Amino acid sequence: MNAQKLTTIFYFLSLAVIVPFSCTDDFDPTTGLKGTVNDIEKMLRTDDIVQRVSIPVDNFDFKSIHNTTLWAPPNSFIFEDNGAQCIGKIDLEFTELFTKSEILRYGIPTITLDNKIIESDGEFLLSVSQGNRKVKLAPQKKIALSVSNDNPNNQMELFSAIENSWRPVGDELGTINVVNTSNDFFVNVGYGLELNSFRWVNIDYFTKFDRPLTKTSVVLPKGYDNNNTLIFAVFVDLNIVIPIFGNGYSAMLPIDQKVNFVAISAESNNEFRFDIKKVIIKDNLTLSMNPTKSSESQIKKALKSLD
Repeated sequence: MNAQKLTTIFYFLSLAVIVPFSCTDDFDPTTGLKGTVNDIEKMLRTDDIVQRVSIPVDNFDFKSIHNTTLWAPPNSFIFEDNGAQCIGKIDLEFTELFTKSEILRYGIPTITLDNKIIESDGEFLLSVSQGNRKVKLAPQKKIALSVSNDNPNNQMELFSAIENSWRPVGDELGTINVVNTSNDFFVNVGYGLELNSFRWVNIDYFTKFDRPLTKTSVVLPKGYDNNNTLIFAVFVDLNIVIPIFGNGYSAMLPIDQKVNFVAISAESNNEFRFDIKKVIIKDNLTLSMNPTKSSESQIKKALKSLD
């Protein structure tokens, strides 16, 4: 078999992996979509990715499965209810999201409250407790995160979550620096964060595109709406995931960017429909999508292929 035939075969096989849901059926979305977006979110987050560990308060040092290191000095933790100093062990719950599929399934889209597009090098959520009592950082204390990255971007800023989007926080929440060499405080080459509270944080920067933005619209058959369907634009070459919602499912996207559009609909609380289309954004693009019945495993496999 010659090289040209092999290339053609591999091309069509790759399409089968990325877009496995192109078949049609006799489903009527005007009467058959009885699920909600809550059912979709529950399905996407079925797999528990939270890392849980008990750590002595006087030796708070933890390395995650993605080589993120967390460290805090002694006497850093107090109870939220009365401000008393914590002793013994405390329980850490840590979520870290680096890939596009992780952000889509578990995190917060990479967009600001005023709809500016941002690019992420990691979203993180920390929660600390002892028994059923919540724990916070003591005044003037900080927790340090060393985030591994072989090619850190010195334009990155620290963002915090607000209404399922992000806002830059300056020094309000903490600080972020590019770490080129390990030292006593930051042990990984990448990003060094010092946080003064526990909440969703994001390593982000405002993406600068070479081409202007244009209105991009997604059209679905009658019956698909914001109550039963989620739509995302997942950039091919950048770590960007943004939601497409509102009247007409439209957003302002950069011309000539390659984007995968993802539509997930809830037929019921445990049955779903899915479509994915890869396009290059053109001026005033309108894209038609038609979700077809897909299993939970098919949807998750397709989302993973976007990373």
